[in-house]
Amino acid sequence: PLLIQVGGDAAKDTYFTTHAYIGEGATPKVQAFIDAYTKSAGNAPENAFAALGYDSVKLMADAIKRAGAPDPAKIRDALAATSGLDGVTGTITYRPGISVPDKSVSVIGVKDGKLVLASEAAPTFVAEP
Repeated sequence: PLLIQVGGDAAKDTYFTTHAYIGEGATPKVQAFIDAYTKSAGNAPENAFAALGYDSVKLMADAIKRAGAPDPAKIRDALAATSGLDGVTGTITYRPGISVPDKSVSVIGVKDGKLVLASEAAPTFVAEP
């Protein structure tokens, strides 16, 4: 929202990416998260980091379950082998030897003085860190 407030007319037709669009017109999956979060916390999430934190815990819980034991090496290996984990912020997959997951992003645009979800996209190329 500060983009619009600070940028004024210069923010028109601006686009940026983030982990998830938390706002009016969010995808059904994100809206379900917003509703559950609001019910639990008593207020809506302030930004996409709430959904990202949720997905981080889900990722770790999934890896621990797949590791089959509370062994740090097995959990690390299970994390690295994560493929197709469905999260609020997108589907999480790690490529072998790369610690940054392949995951979609939300493209947010400024239209008529409001933030809108322009699209969700998974990059076709992700440079190695």
